[in-house]
Amino acid sequence: MNPIDLKAEFGGKWQIGLDEAARGRWADPWNYIVPCRHGHLYPVDGDRIGAATDRAGAIVRKLRAIDGVEIFQDGADGANAVFASPG
Repeated sequence: MNPIDLKAEFGGKWQIGLDEAARGRWADPWNYIVPCRHGHLYPVDGDRIGAATDRAGAIVRKLRAIDGVEIFQDGADGANAVFASPG
């Protein structure tokens, strides 16, 4: 399955970056991220986006409160969640 191409779908609205592990491989949409204040967004599959937070606490509580968001990792240093693409 191909991931959501964040650059093609949202590049006009959002700043698109490259995952630090990608080492300059811009041709692969699995490597795209959207930097955010409390972490980043990343492609999960063809119609879902993931959110990785860089801290626990209030931001994770806010994610939990959004309908359709599933927290699948929750730790002392942040959480990972998935949700349907807004596009």
